[in-house]
Amino acid sequence: KQKNDARNFTQELALWQEFSRCKEEEELQHIEQLVRFYTDSIADYYVPVARTLLMRLISPFRLILGGFRPGSVGPIVGGRVKEIKKLVDNYPVFYVPTHRTHIDSVELVYGLFLKGFPLPRFAAASILMSNPIWGAFLKSMGAYSVDRENTRNILYLEVLTQYTTMMLESGIPALAYPEGTRSRTAEFQQIKTGLLSTAIDAFRESGHEIIVLPISISHQWVPEDLAFTGQARDTGFWTYVFRRRKTFMELGEPIRVSDFADKEEPTSAIAELILKHWQQSYKIQPHFIVAKILSQHPGKLSRHELLTKVQGFLNKYKGTLQLTDAKKTVRIGVKLLKSRKLIDETAHGFEILNPSLVEYYGNFIPVALA
Repeated sequence: KQKNDARNFTQELALWQEFSRCKEEEELQHIEQLVRFYTDSIADYYVPVARTLLMRLISPFRLILGGFRPGSVGPIVGGRVKEIKKLVDNYPVFYVPTHRTHIDSVELVYGLFLKGFPLPRFAAASILMSNPIWGAFLKSMGAYSVDRENTRNILYLEVLTQYTTMMLESGIPALAYPEGTRSRTAEFQQIKTGLLSTAIDAFRESGHEIIVLPISISHQWVPEDLAFTGQARDTGFWTYVFRRRKTFMELGEPIRVSDFADKEEPTSAIAELILKHWQQSYKIQPHFIVAKILSQHPGKLSRHELLTKVQGFLNKYKGTLQLTDAKKTVRIGVKLLKSRKLIDETAHGFEILNPSLVEYYGNFIPVALA
C-alpha cells in the first residue's frame, strides 16, 4: 500500500518537475500529460455485471447475519419511492446522502438496487485505492478515486470536477457526500459546495434537467463509534460485518437543478435545501431519543420520569420518527442501550456507563428540530 502511494507520488512529482523546467512552447504538452495522469488516477472502469453479481452473491450472507429480519439484506427504504423512481428514471440523478460510516455506500447501493433505482458511480478516498488489487476491485464496482490531500491542487480539482460533470452530462448517475468526510460527532456537518457545482455545470452545458436527491441513512449502530469517541484506535473489518444492524434510508424531496441555475449562488441555495431535507427525513430511532434525554439529565432518572420526557419529546419533534408510541420507544431504546452496556437500570434509576457513546447517539437528533 505504502509502496503504491510512493510510486504515484514520485510519478506526479516527476511530471511537475518536468513542467517547471520546460520551455514556454512545451507547457501545453506537459499540462496534457498531467491531466492524463490525474484522469487515469481518478477514473473508474465500471463493470455493471460484476457489481450486480457481487451484490447477489453477498445478499444471502447479509440475510443470515441479520437474523432473517426485515432490513437484513439492505436498508429499509422510506419516502415517496414510486414517484421519485419515475423521476430519476427519466433524468440524470446526483445522489447526496448523509455520511456517518464507511459502510454508507454499501447500504445506499443495496437500498437503490432493491428498489430498482439506477445505481451510481461513487467517490472513494484514494487511500482505499492504494492497494492495486483492492483499487482495481473498487473501480470495477464504479468507484472513482478522490485524493482529499490534493484538494489545493487547482489542476487536479479541475480534472475531478470535469470528470463528475461529464458523468452527469452523459446521464450517468453519480454519488457524492456533501459533508466531505464522516461525521465523528453524529451531528450534521457543513455542506461543501464544490461537488454540487458539477450538477449546475452539467445542467448549463447539456441543457438537460439534473435531479439532486438528498438521502438520509440512519444506522442502529455505527461500526466506528468507539473510534469516534476515542475508545478505540481504529475499526477492524469484522466490526463492520457484525455490528451492522437495522438501517433506515429515507429519500428526501428531489431538487431540480433548473430551479436554481439562475440564482446568484445556486450551490449555496441547493446546499441549504439538502440540509433541510436531511434534517426532516432523518429517521430517529428509539435509542437516539433515550440517549439524548439521559445525557441531558445525568442524574438518575426513574423509568417514569424518562417516559414523561420521551412523551414530551415525541409531542414536539418535527422530523421523522421510527416510533411514535412513548412506551415502545422507552422499552426498545433502553433495551438497545443496555445491549451495548451503555446504560444500566438500578433501583434508583438509570445510570450512564459510557457517557461518550450515550452523548454520541443522542447527537443523531437534529438540534434544529428537537
